[in-house]
Amino acid sequence: KPVKSLKHALEMCEADLDVWYVKKWKCSQWTVPVKQGTSRVIQTQQYMVRIDFERLEKKYIQDARDALDKRRQKYAPQYPKAFHPTTKKGNYLGIMGLFDVHFGKLCWGRETLNTYDLKITEKIFENAVEDLINESRGRQIHRWLLPLGNDFFHIDNSRNTTFAGTPQDVDGRYAKIFEIGTWSSIKAVERMLCTAPVDVIWIPGNHDPTTSYHLCREIKTHFRNVDQVNVDIGDTYRKYHLYGHNLLGFTHGNEEKIATLPNLMAAEKSDWWAKARCRDWFLGHMHKRKSWMTQPMDTHEGSVIRVIKSLSGTDAWHYRKGYIDDQQAAEVFFYEHDMGYAGHSVVRARR
Repeated sequence: KPVKSLKHALEMCEADLDVWYVKKWKCSQWTVPVKQGTSRVIQTQQYMVRIDFERLEKKYIQDARDALDKRRQKYAPQYPKAFHPTTKKGNYLGIMGLFDVHFGKLCWGRETLNTYDLKITEKIFENAVEDLINESRGRQIHRWLLPLGNDFFHIDNSRNTTFAGTPQDVDGRYAKIFEIGTWSSIKAVERMLCTAPVDVIWIPGNHDPTTSYHLCREIKTHFRNVDQVNVDIGDTYRKYHLYGHNLLGFTHGNEEKIATLPNLMAAEKSDWWAKARCRDWFLGHMHKRKSWMTQPMDTHEGSVIRVIKSLSGTDAWHYRKGYIDDQQAAEVFFYEHDMGYAGHSVVRARR
């Protein structure tokens, strides 16, 4: 039978529409003279259906997910549905400042005076999580808040570029970078769960908004049966978290003007703003620790805008431009349920 429709063509080629989608298709037709017998010639109708397919999920993303699935099958822990922390329930929220890690970044020490690769990143991140938890031992942590994204990965695709298409110096293939970075995050959440429940929020960076989104989806899937792990992968670029009388805002810091952030918080979360006594912002992107205090306006208290230090090393581009900072570090912030900001600690990157 002639194939002259998309539906018939899909059936004939047995296309798996869970893997592929039809980007475009075209049906061509023409007549061909065919001789019958010794003198009779008839015109026959011919058809050709051409289909261009594309993967629903890019091959390099599928490879990364397959690598994670293999790890998960070997590991496969059974988490209890009811989690009991090892410390007494307290009134403090602990915010993990593990910003701008840049998994996959490659820095050659002879060129940049700082060596940084995938293996080193994995170790630095693991040690930073452990050190920040140790810094919190003097307080009774009620919950942990873990912002993920903020250029957690150095690249956003298999072409080794950022989301905007800027080429990067990279250590390893995309699938390997995603696998190791995601597994490091899963182990970090597990470690934090030893002391208190964990809330994860996705903060898109300028390097890795797509990759970090899939990272948070993997964490949400991995801990789907654990009530004490919540993952916020909402589509908004800025995220907010209300803890008691503390309104906390998170953004990467590459888009908004610093001075507009308090007003953005008041406009976007007006109901939470009215309840809060402490209103703080957390930013990454700048790879150095800074803070701004906005001036009080009318009867509203000022907001503190904190730029968190980076765990990442200095790559060739930053070194040539003179953007160097040898103080690779992570930070943990403490907020008391009713009284607000209660201090923070800084730990240097440890290999």
